[in-house]
Amino acid sequence: MAKSNNLKSPKNPKSQKKDLDLSQLNPIVARRVLQDLLEQQPELKPVAAALVNAAIKSPRMEDLAEEIETALNQISEGDVYINSGRTWRGYREPDEGAAEVLSEVMEPYFERLEELCREQDEQNALNLCEAIILALYRLKHGDNFSEIEEYAEDYPEETADCAAQLWRSGGNLERSTDKRFSKDRTIPAEFVRQFVPEWDWLLPED
Repeated sequence: MAKSNNLKSPKNPKSQKKDLDLSQLNPIVARRVLQDLLEQQPELKPVAAALVNAAIKSPRMEDLAEEIETALNQISEGDVYINSGRTWRGYREPDEGAAEVLSEVMEPYFERLEELCREQDEQNALNLCEAIILALYRLKHGDNFSEIEEYAEDYPEETADCAAQLWRSGGNLERSTDKRFSKDRTIPAEFVRQFVPEWDWLLPED
């Protein structure tokens, strides 16, 4: 009896392979994969070490922005209320409480920005400044912000402006307050157009 010609041929194993999507890896999985890779190919350890050191010294702007945005998005309406109401310093309005909890997240990044400016590490300082601005822009336009927007409506724009002024003044808080900027220190127009198009007020006036 002849075999039926209707039998499906086995699928090509290669067609079932999927391209690696690094964006889908969480830190735990990524760390395990790296450990396994280096155990299997120990000759790659010097290369991996060099890449890790370079990433720590000069992190990508998008990675920094994601780190800051994640921290900001963890703030809830409950956090605002905890920091509002009667305190030993008097009564604190919810908008003041919101500004305080948000600023606690941002403070280390502003301190680092000042430090980079003092060290004249121009590229990393600009990199961090852009990351701060991008994280605040994403916060403003993200779904999580609606929970506290009533109490912090203008916080993203005002804080982004502070970051831009701090960068433009070379990390000098006094000069940034007085808006005494160096002409050659501006927020790049390409960054604004690509990442924060609705905040074109960050660009210097003609």
